[in-house]
Amino acid sequence: MSAPIRVAIVDDERLARERLRRLVQAEPDLEVTLVCRDGDEAVRGIVQERPELAFVDLQMPGRDGFGVVQALLEQLGPDGLPLIVFVTAYQEHALRAFDAQALDYLVKPFDDERFAATLARVRRRISQERLGAAAAQLGSALGLARGGGTPAPLSAQAEAPAGRLDRIVLKTGDRVRLAAAETVDWVEADGVYARLHLGAQSYLIRTPMHELESRLDGRRFARIHRGAIVNLDRVKELRELHRGEWEVVLADGTRLKLSRSRKAHLERLLGQSL
Repeated sequence: MSAPIRVAIVDDERLARERLRRLVQAEPDLEVTLVCRDGDEAVRGIVQERPELAFVDLQMPGRDGFGVVQALLEQLGPDGLPLIVFVTAYQEHALRAFDAQALDYLVKPFDDERFAATLARVRRRISQERLGAAAAQLGSALGLARGGGTPAPLSAQAEAPAGRLDRIVLKTGDRVRLAAAETVDWVEADGVYARLHLGAQSYLIRTPMHELESRLDGRRFARIHRGAIVNLDRVKELRELHRGEWEVVLADGTRLKLSRSRKAHLERLLGQSL
C-alpha cells in the first residue's frame, strides 16, 4: 500500500483552512501534515516538513502565494518544490498561477467536483514522480551490485521517467522564468537549438530538438516534422491539403506541416487513422 500524500494547507482565512482540511481528510490517500496562516509560516513549514502537495492561497497579507513559491524555489530549487495548487477568488490570476509552476488552481467558491478533478491531476503527477524515483533507486542499486560500489551509468538506469522534463528554465535577459512543460504550445527548431512557443511569447533554449523530444512526455508531445514538436492538447484540428499532405492547426491558429514520415507516429498516439 502506498504511503499517503503529505499535504500542506496555506490560507489566512480560518473557514477556508477548515474546509480544505475537511476535504483533504475525507480522502484516504491524503494526509494533512501542515496548516499555515500566512506566507512566512508556510515557507518555514514547507522547508522543514517537505510535503508533496501544497494548497496555497494567493491573496494573503505580507507574503502572498506567489511570494511563497518564489521563496521555496530559492531555498529548495525546482526539484524540491512540492506540487502547488493555488486557491484564489480571482479567475484572472489563472495564467500567472501556471507561470509560477502551479499544477492547478481553484477559484473560490469551488465545488466538490472541481476539487476532485484537481486531486485526479495530483494523483497522476505524484504517481509518476514516485515511480520515477523508485526506478532511479533500483537502477542505482543494480549499478552498485554490478560494479562493486560504482553506480551504473545513467543510460543503464531508468532515465525516461526520472529525466523527463516537467519544468523548463526559460531565460530572458537577466530574468529566469520557470514554465511547466505542459504549458508549451509547440517547439520549433532554431539552428542547432530549440525555440519554445508559449502563447504570444517564444524562448530560445540551448537544447537540441532530438534531446528535447526524448525528455518531453511522449504521450503529450509529438514530433510532427523535423523542425516541429507540438503539444497535442493545443491541437485544434488536422487538415488534409492534397495528395496525402496534412497540416496541424493549433488553437491559436498556428499552422504546421505534418511530414509524411511522422504521420504514422501521430496516428499511433491518437489511436486512430487520419
